[in-house]
Amino acid sequence: MARRFDIDVDDLRNWVALGWDQTTIADHLGCSAPTVCNAMKRAGLKALKSVYKRGKGHPAWKGGAVLDGKGYRLIYAPAHPKAYRNGYVPEHRVVVESHIGRYLRPDEHVHHRDKNTLNNKIENLQVLSPSDHAWLEKTRHDITLETIADAMKKGLSKREIAQKLKCCRATLEKRIFAQYPTHNENNQLQLFKKN
Repeated sequence: MARRFDIDVDDLRNWVALGWDQTTIADHLGCSAPTVCNAMKRAGLKALKSVYKRGKGHPAWKGGAVLDGKGYRLIYAPAHPKAYRNGYVPEHRVVVESHIGRYLRPDEHVHHRDKNTLNNKIENLQVLSPSDHAWLEKTRHDITLETIADAMKKGLSKREIAQKLKCCRATLEKRIFAQYPTHNENNQLQLFKKN
């Protein structure tokens, strides 16, 4: 069985009268804060709230930058109107807002041009409408006509090209049809035939 840490009740009352919280008392005695809290309860004293605050006043404070589950860097800014319940805001929003001199409206999204969510330099950020942002995020810009032509020169089939580019055959066809809208379907599909 664990040894109980005996704390003098009179000393405990004096420290509480001085405004010490259980963490401070525990540090002074060399024991844990829960041990002091239990001793305070046995002595009939009300446990004081810790002097540690959220943010800079907390001993585990590491500058206020954390990563969320989607890979975005969040910074601690509890006064921001779009702050989450825990007081954090996506850093890219704050960078853009400080650059344009106002808060972003609900109809404005921030796009990372290089797709690196940790690169929050203003040169990499672009303010877009939600529909433009969705279009940019869903459009595969790496599937160019040149990429398709290079794969065809190597003798790859439509299926093999699609696998290589990690897309479906319909995406390839749409990309070619978008480049050559005046050609009929038979001429466009000739691009995919092996030599």
